[in-house]
Amino acid sequence: VNPQNLFISTNVITTQSYFFSTNGGTNWFGSQSNPNGYSNYGDPVALFDLSGNAYWVTLTQPGGIGVTKTTNFGANWGPLWYADPASNTSDDKEHAMTDLSGIYPNNMYVALTDFSLSGPPVSFVRSTNGGQNWSGRTNLPIGSARGQGVNIQTGPNGEVYVTWAHYPNTTAETAIGFAKSTDGGQTFNTPAIAFDITGIRVTNGANPDYGGTRVASFPSMGVDRSSGPRRGWIYIVYPDRSTGDADVYVNYSSNGGTTWSSKIRVNNDPVGNGKQQWMSSAAVDASNGALSVSYYNMDTTGQLTARYLATSLDGAASWSYTNISDVRFTPAAIPGFAGGYMGDYYETAAYGGKIIPCWSDNRAGPWQAYVSPSVLGPSINTTPLGNTENLNGPYIVNASILTAGSGLVT
Repeated sequence: VNPQNLFISTNVITTQSYFFSTNGGTNWFGSQSNPNGYSNYGDPVALFDLSGNAYWVTLTQPGGIGVTKTTNFGANWGPLWYADPASNTSDDKEHAMTDLSGIYPNNMYVALTDFSLSGPPVSFVRSTNGGQNWSGRTNLPIGSARGQGVNIQTGPNGEVYVTWAHYPNTTAETAIGFAKSTDGGQTFNTPAIAFDITGIRVTNGANPDYGGTRVASFPSMGVDRSSGPRRGWIYIVYPDRSTGDADVYVNYSSNGGTTWSSKIRVNNDPVGNGKQQWMSSAAVDASNGALSVSYYNMDTTGQLTARYLATSLDGAASWSYTNISDVRFTPAAIPGFAGGYMGDYYETAAYGGKIIPCWSDNRAGPWQAYVSPSVLGPSINTTPLGNTENLNGPYIVNASILTAGSGLVT
């Protein structure tokens, strides 16, 4: 409704925060306490619907998935509705989305992993009245494998897309699972493997390659709802270690998830240099179709890490890059949480040429959440000039100019 309005929720020890901005991320207001004091057990999701209502979705205690709504930026919160009953005490890592097409304007979707089920598969529920009442579960199994790290997006014609990391064993991800609905989440096609990956989760605990933190190849998805030439394209972004260290990749589908492209490397550091890129998050700007991916990047000595933003205007064929965090940090587990925990996922928002990536780091000692609003504009990518003993030149430098809709002519 208004791209200046932003909503963020984060895990805080024993609580979850809710913070709003009504000026594009410059100033924030809210609370580090749970909305209305509702109980939680982690994994908050913050989102808007097409009417401008904001929803807070969370794991609740002793179980289940709780949903509450505010119409006035957190000044008042409504009752706590249960997308999944509190009796389901093994629910984990839910994600939520509202219909953004306008075809099913009152629809809201939640997917989760319930570890009490065999496998377990990803489970899906929907509401057709703005979160007040919820359907029973639709399970989306792929054989007997576990599905975790689910992500939901909606398409320009009301499609519902669900993706997750596929685990045939207890640790390593081997593929990305995918399912879609074309009737507002009422029914789904047969869930399937979208494409294979080499996941980065080699242990359920601390990984020394990432500063002793736990990591995973949970996917993040973006759908082009613009009126541009790639309207309807689906992008799935994830970290993969097939070259030895972790890199961020994207696969896209131009036909509603029927087939998928080969993986495209997003980060541009030398392949196999031992530096990790992970915790990726995708957004597609519905005003112009630009794909943006934010990610952690060990871009200097040791394990010093920054948050980067890569943006593509041509369907992931080429990229421009920005270091969006002004301070580097060393990854470390956050005290008071599960072993190795440094967060499991982030979100990125984009609209009208403005990109809002969110991440956390420990520059201030205690872990804090940050945003870095970025405006899409023209950029020049160059191939670095190699060493030369020719002191007189000329030197040929290859460069590509991305106009980013600026009116600049190349």
